[in-house]
Amino acid sequence: MPKQTTTKNRKSIKRTATATKPSNHWQVQDAKARFSEVFRRALRTLQEIRRHNRDRVVMINVDEFDRLKGHSDAPNIVALIQNSPLRGVQLKVKRERDPGREIKL
Repeated sequence: MPKQTTTKNRKSIKRTATATKPSNHWQVQDAKARFSEVFRRALRTLQEIRRHNRDRVVMINVDEFDRLKGHSDAPNIVALIQNSPLRGVQLKVKRERDPGREIKL
């Protein structure tokens, strides 16, 4: 059970936010109220935001997003092939007809 923190007021005792263990799962209303914290945590690790425990989105830092999307400074294999100086060269490949191996059954 989470520990409650309290502050004393002249008229009554007021309950403040529940002290909970840091998590990477947020309800949308909590994420809106604590956006700076969600943002700061997303720089380190992904943060999942849910609405009505059905609809979900994930907030991640842009470096991780680029890595997952395949964006990087290194050229990809398609670009290397398309920009190759050998592009369009016709190769004449001669193959011998191989009858295969004989197998005793």
